[in-house]
Amino acid sequence: MPKRSRFDETIAASSSKDGIYRIKTLFSEGGAYGVTVHVLDKGVTITSPETELTIADSEFSTQAP
Repeated sequence: MPKRSRFDETIAASSSKDGIYRIKTLFSEGGAYGVTVHVLDKGVTITSPETELTIADSEFSTQAP
């Protein structure tokens, strides 16, 4: 089950090429996070199903490898 917070965070994506959009963010802790994409085009909103993104706890280690 993805982590839930009291607030959802909206991150604006930037367009690269060939219809690819990218976001950049930092996570405060490892775990499973839910990601949902919302697209607004010509007044119509399209929402994708939620996808789970897993961040390893080891990425937050304070000790050098």
